[in-house]
Amino acid sequence: MFIQQDLETTIASGQRLRIEVKPSRKIIIARPGSRTRVELHVDSLYRLEPRLTVEGLDANIATYTLAPERSETPFVSRLELSVNPGAVGIHPFKVVALDTLNNGYGAVNLVLVIQPQDIPPEVLDHLRTLLRMYRMYGIQYVIWYLTLHLYRSRGLGFKEIKALYEFLVGRRLSNGTVGDLVKRMERKGIIVKRNGRYYAGVEDEKLVLQAIDAKRVKAGRRGAEQLLEMLSEGRSMREGTVNDEAIPLAVMRVLREAEKLVKQGRTGEALGLIQHTLVGARETGRWILWVKDIFIYYEKKARPPYHYFRSKKLARILEAMGLKQGFIHMEPVQDLIHSLFPGGYREARRIHYLLKTAGWISYGPPLILRIAIYPDGTGGFKLENLNGKTVAIINYDPRKAVKTVKSLVMPGEHVDEYNDNTYFRYR
Repeated sequence: MFIQQDLETTIASGQRLRIEVKPSRKIIIARPGSRTRVELHVDSLYRLEPRLTVEGLDANIATYTLAPERSETPFVSRLELSVNPGAVGIHPFKVVALDTLNNGYGAVNLVLVIQPQDIPPEVLDHLRTLLRMYRMYGIQYVIWYLTLHLYRSRGLGFKEIKALYEFLVGRRLSNGTVGDLVKRMERKGIIVKRNGRYYAGVEDEKLVLQAIDAKRVKAGRRGAEQLLEMLSEGRSMREGTVNDEAIPLAVMRVLREAEKLVKQGRTGEALGLIQHTLVGARETGRWILWVKDIFIYYEKKARPPYHYFRSKKLARILEAMGLKQGFIHMEPVQDLIHSLFPGGYREARRIHYLLKTAGWISYGPPLILRIAIYPDGTGGFKLENLNGKTVAIINYDPRKAVKTVKSLVMPGEHVDEYNDNTYFRYR
């Protein structure tokens, strides 16, 4: 058994160690004074006994406990956060896996989003847009934008402006500080006050940018930057692994069904569903391999039979579900496919082409796939480009194999591009 004290020996031998820390969610929504919990799935290629710790989370923002803090992989640890009653804003931190010498061998970045009580509820629905504006032009522009576009008829109250400002800067502010901000905006004519509420004073964006001198705004605060990055990767503000925004409904339907199957422990059925929808294999085809952002599948009818595409977005979503990269060979899931798609496998496969139209998929030059099958039924592979440079390799040793396979892997779904444009166009 490989245990913690063997780390130094493994490092000296040149073997690569990596401990994966996968959270149940990366964006944690909380209120001041509340408690919340995140599950951390910790795994490694070898059986290690890492210690988990939290870095970058100030005790003035939240305190934490990890249970267990140390265990043998694989294991699940629960991160309990107690949010300070006076804390607000966007706070990035990380969970790190350490060995006995406090060397880090794995980490995951998280963001704690603490909503003030008085913040307008619509802010989270438009947070991606507001964060970009805040990063580029500052708080005055964000307030003006909200009063013009979201609260044009009812305006914003002082408490709402204060809560929004505190949320974006990540700390409590005095009424005087916020009052000075509002008065400056009134003097410039950016906003006007009527019956105790604030409304947009002008509608011309150019005039607003001139008034606030956007070039002098210090953009890119750490918390806003990291949250914006996670949101752009498809992380939802909700607790699920799938971001509803910018995902076609037909694709969302498949992702939700697959996620449900994984949670029920029916991972094989989830992979079978993904095989014939998102990956796009025919009923007689098989999803063979997933490594990094490369998806390789086998089509019996095609010549050559191996095809591939690349999709960073799909890879991230499947990893967030807890699915593992490597060899994948699932049998058809007849009942599941026909229950979801009245047109059967042909209709299911069109989901893949919908991903293409949504810009999720890219291609490269042909690749070479080498597969080694060993006497015990296990296997390894080596993926190369046409110049022989290794793209990926796992457990590949042809000297020990009872059978080896070498094949060209073609980019795209069809050798005849005419079929790609007509036969399976998603409607």
